[in-house]
Formats: sequence, structure tokens, C-alpha cells
Amino acid sequence: IINGSWAHRDILYHASISGIFKTYFYAGTGLDGFVPHYYHSLSHYTFGILSELLNINTLTFYSIVFPIIFTPIFFMFFIFALIESSKFFSKINKFRPINENNIFLWILIFIFFALPIDQNVLPETYHYLFSNSYSFSLILFFLIIYLFFTFINKQLLINYVNHKIISQFFFAVIILLLSICASYSKVSFAYILTVFSIYMFILMN
Repeated sequence: IINGSWAHRDILYHASISGIFKTYFYAGTGLDGFVPHYYHSLSHYTFGILSELLNINTLTFYSIVFPIIFTPIFFMFFIFALIESSKFFSKINKFRPINENNIFLWILIFIFFALPIDQNVLPETYHYLFSNSYSFSLILFFLIIYLFFTFINKQLLINYVNHKIISQFFFAVIILLLSICASYSKVSFAYILTVFSIYMFILMN
């Protein structure tokens, strides 16, 4: 930073919270002692534990390890969610579902995420992949969508009533837990999940 290199302040901020949790099991930045710091901190807890397992400091984890491990996971769950939701909506709207062998899928994903335009013309220049807590929440959100539509698509193949009841119970518990985690990793996702749930409830009724 001193010699002119680029680094966003959020990495230092989040790494400090994760570092305090890893060392003291306390949510805070470490400034002025153990002052309560109210923030959606699930990602800090997760990254703090992972950095401890890897035996590296949290700043190294946020700067180097996170892009290597979690960025591919982000795209993986996004593509899985896209394919499974396409299977569901293709049955309703009578169109051909998307699959991983479709070259146009990969072209559109590249265009959508590469953003081959000047960043200054965008309404928000701070890309969501740079925000670790935001990316972590999106990963959980795409995982929820993937599991949700996978469950619905598989339910059509289950003929036994008892199996359906058991699977619906475990599905509801898993989705509820993941929704809580997503909301605790980014509070705004509670609103997104609520809107998504209401939309799917209206659609399926």
C-alpha cells in the first residue's frame, strides 16, 4: 500500500475480525480491547477456523487463499443452481433446459462475470467478488437454490408417501439452517431469501 500497490481496506478489516476470533474466540476488531462488534460475522468465523487449520494468518487467507478456494466454489454452485432451476422452469414453460454441454451457457457466463466494459460506467464499481462476506453469502444462496430445485426435481421421481414425508422434513431443516447461515453471513440476504420464498410459494400454488 505504501509503495502505491492496490489493496482494499475491507481485506484488512475482515482479516482483523477473523484473526481476533481465531485467537480469542471473540467477535471484534481488537481496537480498544474486547469491544463488542455487531456484524454479520459467519464468514469471519469460517475463515478464521480455516486459517487456523491451514496454519496461516488471516490476512494471507483473505488475500491469497480465499480467491483460490472460494472463487471456483462460487462459480460451481452458481452453475449448479442455474442448471437445476432451468430443469424446473423448462417443465413449466416448455422450453429446452440448460445443460453444461451448451456452449452458449459458458459464453453468457463469461460475458456476465467478466464485465468487458469500463468499470467507471457501472453504477457500483466495487465488485461483489472482492467482498469476502458478500461472496460467501452468495455461495450459500446459490447452494440453497441448487438444493431447493434439486429436491423438487427429484421429488417427482419418488412414489412412496412415507419417503416423501421424510425427505420433505430433512429438506426443510437443511434449507432453514442454510438460510440462517446465509442471513448471518450477510444480513441483506434475509430479505432476498424472503422474497425468493414468497415468489416460489405463489408460483407453486
